[in-house]
Order: sequence, then structure tokens, then C-alpha cells
Amino acid sequence: MKTDISESKTKRWIVFIWLNDSNVFTSVRILLWSNIINKINHEHIISSILMIDQCKNESFLNMVERLSLKINSKFMDKCSTEYIETMKNLLYHSVYNKQKNEENNDLLIDFYSACKDFKLENYIVTSMSSQQKVHLTDDLYSQLHTFAIQFSNIVSNDLSNEFDIIHICDSQKKYQCEMFSILTQILYPSYSSIKQYFIPITPVTINKDPISTIYDVKRIYEYLTVFKLQLISRRQQSILYLQTSINNNRDTIFLLYFGARISSILTKFETKKNEGYYPEREIYGNQLTSFLNSKIEQDILIWTNSFDTFVLNQCQLHSTCSTQLHLNVNTIFHETMRFCRRLSPYYSKIRVLTENQSHLLTTMFARLELYQRILNNIRFTLSLLDIPLIERM
Repeated sequence: MKTDISESKTKRWIVFIWLNDSNVFTSVRILLWSNIINKINHEHIISSILMIDQCKNESFLNMVERLSLKINSKFMDKCSTEYIETMKNLLYHSVYNKQKNEENNDLLIDFYSACKDFKLENYIVTSMSSQQKVHLTDDLYSQLHTFAIQFSNIVSNDLSNEFDIIHICDSQKKYQCEMFSILTQILYPSYSSIKQYFIPITPVTINKDPISTIYDVKRIYEYLTVFKLQLISRRQQSILYLQTSINNNRDTIFLLYFGARISSILTKFETKKNEGYYPEREIYGNQLTSFLNSKIEQDILIWTNSFDTFVLNQCQLHSTCSTQLHLNVNTIFHETMRFCRRLSPYYSKIRVLTENQSHLLTTMFARLELYQRILNNIRFTLSLLDIPLIERM
């Protein structure tokens, strides 16, 4: 999307968000992408309108609030009976309706002629046939009513700007959005010059994993965790298809798995200590380097000790606000990932937990302290994405 700025008028966008009542996974992805668009173009997005019934979707809206998504929420307006009759008469008597029988609740709209007359073919690529039946539902009337009310209010309050519309929907609803945009031209010819664009989000299923159809907060957070891990581990110049699981994402799986392996060793030591097998662990602090014998352990310690400085170097002042900092989470994540991969051969060769013999305890305690520092860094990296560490295998 590009914003056209001229001397007299600025292009503004209105975002219509079409959610799928039967597919939570796709709906969450739509909300995430609309959230990204709002953040990127926050100065040019004048309003975001959720095309759902507020009364019927209370649990979903509570989820949106808990996720703190940047959605300037306006909702689909319910139509009065009188308004529905007015719109129905306008559509039935339109030159684009080829079926003049008002006994049923269908129209036969000549989409080809409407697109041609309103010059919509340049930005609507429709799979609809030239003439197609449209079933008139209460929701459809409410959506058309919402367009008229919201758009009229926005335009009347800001006459100095030009407006276009972006529809964010799943691929199955793109047909519905295109039909909606054509019907708005027929019903509201004064807005016929408004261009309407479409961003379809395709549903995804991996390994026949059933996609949730329940607005369950726990499941939603699971999806968001998967999204964040896929986004953060994406390689440059690569295309990302958000999926329901991270089974095929080796980098992410490795980081979570490696953190769980180290955590399980520390937990196992605590369990054996509580059972009386091991004594209380000594903490060496600044003297730790004196108790680590190999060069690889010394290198690992240098990395863990410099991690805080590395993170601070990834902080930058906001370009326009001196009280805000930007943190380069992507760089921190990938550096932690590379470190864990370099550490993996050492982990495979070294036996950390040994027998309870005095000459072995000093080295074991030093390695456990080193592992604790590594785990703290992994936990911190994941916390930047609001993702908890997996504590056990």
C-alpha cells in the first residue's frame, strides 16, 4: 500500500475486517495482519471496522482486548426493518437486477455490467459469474448499512482527504467481500468512486491438524506463540506461510528443545539433592572461571557474561520520542539460536551430573552454574516474545 500525498488532499484508508465465525485460526491471523497494517500506516488508517455482530461474539472480543491488539474497534451496525425495506427496494429495482420477482429473497445481479459501469475491474478480480444469484440475509443488509453509516460519518468529518477501503478477509470470504463492494456501488452511487482493495488470508492446515473452531483463550495464545516463533525465525528474503504448528521449523524446535534439556538437568539435580543424594550446591559467582577446565567452557562463560551488554547494544532510541527505546528482538533471538547450536556438541559430550564423590563435585557444581546462566539467557530471549520456557522434556 502506498499513500498518495498531494498539496491539497491526503489518501486515507478505512479497513474492513471480515472474521470467520467457524475458523478461529484464520480469524486470529486476520486480526494479526490488520494489526500490523494499522501499526505501519497508523497515520493514514482512519478507522478499522469489525464486520461481526458485537452481541454474538462477546468471547472473541474479550480475546481481542486481552491481546491488546491495535484495533480501533467499530462494529457491524444492525439494520432497522424500515432501512432493510428501503435497501431491498433499491436493489430489486436496480438496472443490474435481472430477476424482477420479489416473492423470494434472491437477486440476480449482473456483476459484469456493474463492474464495467463503476470501473471496478481494475481492482476487483472476481470469480463470480457474469450474472449470479445473491441471497439477501440480515447480515448482508447490516454490512451494507454499516458501510453507509461509518463511511458517511468519517467522510463528513474529514472533507480534506481522499479515502480508499481495504478489506481483510479469509480467502473463502473474498467472494463475499467482492459482492459486498459491488452492492455498495449500486446502493450508494455517490460513493461509487471509492476504490476497495482486498487482502485475502488463506486458511492453513498442517499434517491434517484440526483447526480449532472455539474461541478458547488458551488455544488462541498457542496459535500466537506459533506465529511469533515462525515470524522471528524467518530467514531474510524468504516467504513465510504461517502454519498451525512449528513441527517443520527446525531452528525454533531446536531452541525450545535445547532449553528443555538444560532445564531438565538442573531439575534432576534439585530432585536428587532433596532426596539426600547430593549436597547443597556451591555458588562460585565471579570466581566461576577458575573452576571450569576446558577452553570450550571458558568460551561459553564469556558469551553468557557478555549477554547483558549484547542486549543493551540492541537498544536504540525512538526516532521521534526520546523516552522510548526500540529493541532488536530479531538479532537477539538469532544470536541465542546460533550460540545454542555451537553449544550442542559440548552438551552431547559432557556428563554434568556425576557420582557423589568429593573430587567430582567442584566441577559438577561449576557446570551446573554455567548451565543456569545459559538457561537464564534463553528464558530472557523467549520472554521478549512473551513465550514461557519449556521446563522439561
